Amino acid sequence: MLRYRSNEYVKPVIDDNDPSVTYSGDWRTDNSYAATYFHAYDSTIHYTLQPNANASISYYGSYITLFVIIPSILDLKNVGFTTAGLQLQLSYQFDDGPPGKYTLTMDANFNLTTQLFFQPSTTQLDGHHTLFLVTPV
Repeated sequence: MLRYRSNEYVKPVIDDNDPSVTYSGDWRTDNSYAATYFHAYDSTIHYTLQPNANASISYYGSYITLFVIIPSILDLKNVGFTTAGLQLQLSYQFDDGPPGKYTLTMDANFNLTTQLFFQPSTTQLDGHHTLFLVTPV
């Protein structure tokens, strides 16, 4: 788990392969075409099409910002996904706070490589925090 003293101003990057990120369900990795084309950090991505798959990020600190890659429908077709009426949906929960939901209807013409997905509305107290993500059922 990443840990820094509260008086240290640091912006560590937590890669999708970092041990502080855990996955449950059928998550797959890609470090070839998709990861390179989408400019993924360290050229790796994790993705799933499985309902109810989850991931969590645990860290020690006072703030977190989560960015995701959102490919266009055309990009998804190029790597073999069926995309008819595709919506990106993900539920999240930060610590013991209320659950939230992120929904985005996919478009053939956009590709967002560093899309802001989550950040708390306020700075948290220094301590252990967990961001929990779940794909829709």
